[in-house]
Amino acid sequence: LVHRFGLTVSTAAAYASLFGLMNIFSRGLGGYLSDKAQQYFNLRGRLAVHMSFMLLEGLLILVFIRCESLTITLTVMMAFAIFGQMGMGTCFALVPYVHPPSTGTIAGIVGAGGNLGAVYFLSVMRNQPGPGVDEFPAFVVMAVFTVVAALLTPLVVIKGHRGLIFGSDESSESSEQKSLTAAAVTTTGVNV
Repeated sequence: LVHRFGLTVSTAAAYASLFGLMNIFSRGLGGYLSDKAQQYFNLRGRLAVHMSFMLLEGLLILVFIRCESLTITLTVMMAFAIFGQMGMGTCFALVPYVHPPSTGTIAGIVGAGGNLGAVYFLSVMRNQPGPGVDEFPAFVVMAVFTVVAALLTPLVVIKGHRGLIFGSDESSESSEQKSLTAAAVTTTGVNV
């Protein structure tokens, strides 16, 4: 924003903070929409919503680097921030299905993976060429990673649940029995 639109560093920082502010509502909104998709389409709905948000985020990053006006740039930045954060919400909504007894561990690994990605992209951003040269290779790398990850989502298979392409849902009896067993463990504190 400083080099491209001639803003002062403090003004650019204030505008850039809009990206983080989108997190206040959008991560929870992604989880909520994932829950709604689950109601109608089981785990397939969660995966489809997750893939859609990630794909939109990646495509909006590519649009972002092509914007010519400050207003459009900021609008697109906020849009890709919203879809990115909603994608994170949908990602965490998938965590309990991966291995139910280890939900906390899986959530920790997912969170750490996000931090690892942030460090990687920060290093790409820090090493990009200066103004006047192709200024956006880090955003292109980020967009490509995001789109590829989204396109790999149909290959996700979680035991007992039908994915977008592979796998199958457990029979309703087996699923109901597991729910009853889980309820018995929760209410009695005894492992059945």
